[in-house]
Amino acid sequence: MMSMKVSFQLLVFTMIFMMFEPQKVWGESEYYREKEIFKLKCMKTITIVGDYVHPSQSCVSVVKKYDMVRICRSLTPKDESEISVIKLLHLSRECQMPVPARTMCGTYEVPKPLHHHCLSQGHP
Repeated sequence: MMSMKVSFQLLVFTMIFMMFEPQKVWGESEYYREKEIFKLKCMKTITIVGDYVHPSQSCVSVVKKYDMVRICRSLTPKDESEISVIKLLHLSRECQMPVPARTMCGTYEVPKPLHHHCLSQGHP
């Protein structure tokens, strides 16, 4: 009787797991596709080589369309060898789609913004 109960619980667990697994796999492939399109459209701006280049209109459109937090979280070490996370974060701010502080962007944790108290009090 006890082994039948355990077998039934295992069967239920397996069925529940199988119901959710395809969504997870689909979601990860969707993130990958978005990340690759983002990289393609914005590479001139986010490349690790050279200075920051203001984004093209197609790059801005992609940044506004995709979830930049998801893009950040999906960055791999290989991605980070090709793109600058600092430039990516600058781009997201420039497009009014900033990545929140403490978000992991690849291996980089987005810092809290600095507050310039002296500037707000009229000091140089």
